Amino acid sequence: MKLSELDPRWWSVDMSRRGQGIHFLCPTCRIERIGVAFNNPIDGGAPAPGCKFYWTRAGESFDDLTLDPSINAAAVGHWHGFIKSGETIGNEHACILSVQSGEVIDITGKVSR
Repeated sequence: MKLSELDPRWWSVDMSRRGQGIHFLCPTCRIERIGVAFNNPIDGGAPAPGCKFYWTRAGESFDDLTLDPSINAAAVGHWHGFIKSGETIGNEHACILSVQSGEVIDITGKVSR
C-alpha cells in the first residue's frame, strides 16, 4: 500500500522546524495513527529531543520515503512493517487495541494528541 494513501503528515516540535518525524494511519486498521521520529530530519536540523527511538530517513517526500529499521507498533495492537520507497510493507494482522481516534501512538505505546 502506498504511504500517501494513509494520510501521512510531517511533524516537528515547533513551527520553525520541518519534518522531524512522520505520523500516518495504521496500514491495518486505518483508524489510529502511528508516529516515529527521524534521526536525520528533512530540514537538516537536530532530531526532536526526548524521543526514545529514532529512524533513519531516506527520501524527501511521502512518495519516495524509506525508513530504517522497521516500525513495530504490534505491542499496542497495530502494524509492524517497513516503509520503502513510499510503500508500506509488512504484517497486516488485525489491530487488537482500540484507542480514541485522533491520537498518535508512538513506538513505545505512548499515546498523545
